[in-house]
Amino acid sequence: MRTPGSRSARGFVLLAVLAALVVMALIATAIATLAERAIEDERALEASLDGRLAMHSTEATLLYLLASQRMTLGGLTVDMQVKRTEDEIASNEVAMPVSPIGNEIRLDGRSYRGVGPARFALQDDRGRLSPGWVDPALRSRLVAQLGGDPIRAEDLFATLVDYQDTDDLPRLNGAEAEEYRAAGLPPPPNRPLANPLELRGVLGWRDLLAPLDDAALMERFTLSRVPSVNVNTAPPIVLRSLFDVDEATARRAVAFREGAPFTSSFDVWRSMGLVVGEDGGFMVFPGQSLTIATWAPGAGARRVRQWQLTPLDDGGAPWRSEYGLRLPAPPLEPRLDALADPPAPLFRDPPAAAR
Repeated sequence: MRTPGSRSARGFVLLAVLAALVVMALIATAIATLAERAIEDERALEASLDGRLAMHSTEATLLYLLASQRMTLGGLTVDMQVKRTEDEIASNEVAMPVSPIGNEIRLDGRSYRGVGPARFALQDDRGRLSPGWVDPALRSRLVAQLGGDPIRAEDLFATLVDYQDTDDLPRLNGAEAEEYRAAGLPPPPNRPLANPLELRGVLGWRDLLAPLDDAALMERFTLSRVPSVNVNTAPPIVLRSLFDVDEATARRAVAFREGAPFTSSFDVWRSMGLVVGEDGGFMVFPGQSLTIATWAPGAGARRVRQWQLTPLDDGGAPWRSEYGLRLPAPPLEPRLDALADPPAPLFRDPPAAAR
C-alpha cells in the first residue's frame, strides 16, 4: 500500500530530475552559443589578418610598379610596354610623361582590386589643392565654396602661414599663440603641417572645414608643393574650385577624360563648354608624389599613406613616406569593371593548381 509520503518523495525526485535537465539544457545552450561566438570571432580575426596582409602586399606591389614603370598622361603603366631604359636607370634620369597607352592604373582616386580581397586607390597629389600654394586668385573662390566669407580669404591664409612659421609675430590679421589662447585652442606648433587633417587645428580653418568629414578634406587638399593642378587626376570638387563651374560641368569634364586623358589646355576648356582662357593654374601630367589607399573586408579602417618618389636621391631609397592616416573604409562596390578586371598581372589570383 502506497503512502502519501512515498508519493511526495517520488514527486520531489521527478521535479529535481526535470530541474536538472532544464539546467543542463541551459548550460549546453550557453556552451553552444559561446562556442559559436568563439568560432565567429576566430573567423573574423582570420579575415582581418588576411585583409591586412593583402593590404600590405597590395601597397608593396604598387610601390614596385611606381619604382619600375613610367607614368603617362593616363597614369601608371603596368605591363612593361613603357619602361625606363638602362641608360636612364644608370643616369637616374626621370622620364617625362608620355602619351597614354590605355591600360594604365588611373591616379584619380578610383577603386581597383588588389591582392586577394584588398582594394586600392591611387591619388596624384597634383590632383588636389595645396593650401600653402593656392593661387591668390583662387583663394576667395575656394573659401566661398567651403561656405566661408570670401572677403576673409587672405586672413585665413595669413593665419595658416603663422601656424607654420617659426616666429611668434602675427601677420596682418593672422594669429599666434595669444590669439589661440583667447579662442581656447592649443597654440600653433610653428612647424609645417604633418598631414592635411591638421588644417582643422588652424584658427579660422577649424570652423571653415567643420562641415567636411576627413575623407572629403583629404579629397580636396594635399601638403605637396603643387602650385598647378593636374586636370587629369583632379576630382570634380577640385575642378569646381579651379574653374569656378558647377557640379554638372565638372562631372562633364571627368566624363570627357574617361575616353582619353586631356593632352592640351584647349581640350580642357572645350570639355566644359567654356571659352578658352589662360593656361596658368593647371597641367595635364602627374607629379612625383601621391597617396596610396588600401582597404579590405573585415580589416577595419582604410589605410592611407602619402609617398614621395625620389628616383634622383643618390644612394637613397626610391621613395619615402611623408605621413600615414586611417580613415573609415568605403563601402565595397558590388560591381565595378576596375574591380572585376585587375589592372596588372601582379594583382591577379594565381591558378588553383599553383596555390
